[in-house]
Amino acid sequence: LTATAVVDSGYDKDAAAFDELKADLVDSLTDMSTLEDLGDALVNLGVDKVLGEQVSFLHATTTARVEVKDTATLDARGDITLHASTRQNIDNSAAGEAYEKGEFATDAQGNPIKDATGNPVPKKHLLSLGAAYGQINATSEAIIRSGATVKAGGELSVKADADTAMKLAAESFAVNNTTAAFTAAISNVNMNTRAVIEAGSTPITAGSVNVSAVNTSSIETSATARADSQGAVGLAGAISLQKIAAEARLDRDVTTHFTGGNSGNVTVQAASVTTLNKTESLIAGPKSEPLPGQEEVE
Repeated sequence: LTATAVVDSGYDKDAAAFDELKADLVDSLTDMSTLEDLGDALVNLGVDKVLGEQVSFLHATTTARVEVKDTATLDARGDITLHASTRQNIDNSAAGEAYEKGEFATDAQGNPIKDATGNPVPKKHLLSLGAAYGQINATSEAIIRSGATVKAGGELSVKADADTAMKLAAESFAVNNTTAAFTAAISNVNMNTRAVIEAGSTPITAGSVNVSAVNTSSIETSATARADSQGAVGLAGAISLQKIAAEARLDRDVTTHFTGGNSGNVTVQAASVTTLNKTESLIAGPKSEPLPGQEEVE
């Protein structure tokens, strides 16, 4: 018995769903006490007004569950396998407006405004804002209920696993007479993985038993605000929230029998493995223009 749920970041924002997503983001910011300062800043800016092409929002929920109910009986000559698995792969980014050089202020008639020396006055921009929010809720459960009867001639395997990769990046640009750059990147990952054989009056009989719950994750969250030398202000905040739990539980008596001349093992294991956990906020100068034939450098 196998259940698999997969989500990828091929996200197409449609107008019908966007209002609901905005409300969800506001609620999330309000509910998370650790986001108080950054959340207040977003709300003060006016979240409803801010959410446009400069903001990237992705909220994914995956659930995979394999369950043997109380009244069920599984009796097999060979192996019995219960496997619940979720896969999440999110790559989400947002960039604020990078205003170009050569824009000048104009009067009501559209004529360039000039300074005392007769030179055109450069146009001022108030804000470049880039914000990215990504949330993953992943649940994987493989469960044998208390009233179920299970007999296997080979291995009984009860496995649940979740694999999450999230890369979230936001960038803004206080350049070319832009007063301020504000960047926010918020990642929120919740993984709940359970492999459970509940207590019951009927022992489990099998050649061997393996109860396993495993999480693997790679999470990268970055916010960059770029400011030039014209007195502009850059503000960047990156926050990564994670709640990752793995539970493997065997609450019932088990009898293993001889299979191929060897008595089987009973293994119960739970693990959460994070291969990358990187959170970075950076105030930096403008990107340099690459020379012909060169890659862009910081």
